[in-house]
Amino acid sequence: MPRRPEIWVRKHFQVFSDPGYSRKRGKCLHCGDKVVDTLERMKYHLTGKPCDAFQAKKDRKAPPRAIDQYIVQITRREADELDLKAAIAIFVDGLPFGAFDSHLGRLLASLKSNWKPPGRTTIATTLLDHAYDLYWDRLKPHFEASNRMNVIFDETGDISGNRIMNISIQVDSGAVFFLKNVDLGSATVDAEQTFNIIHSKLSRLTNNQLKRISSFTTDTCAHNRKFFKLIQANNDLRHCFTVLCDSHGLNLLVGDILKLKRWKQITKQAVNILTCLRGSNKQLARFRDCQRAWNPNGKASALILP
Repeated sequence: MPRRPEIWVRKHFQVFSDPGYSRKRGKCLHCGDKVVDTLERMKYHLTGKPCDAFQAKKDRKAPPRAIDQYIVQITRREADELDLKAAIAIFVDGLPFGAFDSHLGRLLASLKSNWKPPGRTTIATTLLDHAYDLYWDRLKPHFEASNRMNVIFDETGDISGNRIMNISIQVDSGAVFFLKNVDLGSATVDAEQTFNIIHSKLSRLTNNQLKRISSFTTDTCAHNRKFFKLIQANNDLRHCFTVLCDSHGLNLLVGDILKLKRWKQITKQAVNILTCLRGSNKQLARFRDCQRAWNPNGKASALILP
């Protein structure tokens, strides 16, 4: 059975039996030449020789379809601009790289007949860095105009298991912008290395005017506490206010409080009520009606188990 990509070859031949030959032969529908009925010989006749009549018909442009006059055609430059806008949408809205590989991509492609939205590989390898540079040019004036900037950073892992450090900046208008993520690799990052990374990025951001940095916020791990001591010992940054964000610690604290004998029975009753309501959509709807009636704002509160 011929391979699927080359089935088209036989469409250009009429197979027949020739008494003078032991094997069947194929007659070219374009020039009338006869070849042995094998895929290789037929393909060689069309493209290897090649068949002049076949090439002439192949090169002949098909007449325009009537619908083409209603379809907007775009140039290569316009397609590149659309690709970049798609990458910016991925970057700004935090969408997955494969967002345009789904029905959304097919919808966008139908709006422009000769433009196909970029896939995840194109976005990740070529377009995303360009989108970041372009957006950085737009955000740079906000950083340059800000005299007070707050730094928020944290170490985490991405969906591929890479260790990264995220750095965000809050300007004096109150807006917060993502600045950079730093690939930490397999290195052991202690307080000194964290300080060097942050100091380098902020020096470049402020053009060595570190007096414009007002505060630092990060989590409560041990080496970040030491990082704050390094901040206080640095002449350029000792004026900064440092804040430890202990959201996880607060959650554990509240959890321990709810386990105390004084609150344990109340917590158990609340859990039983919420479990019952969640098991009956009708009762849950009635409860929400009561919430809206009691709430001056007319809103229902979310039901979250402690």
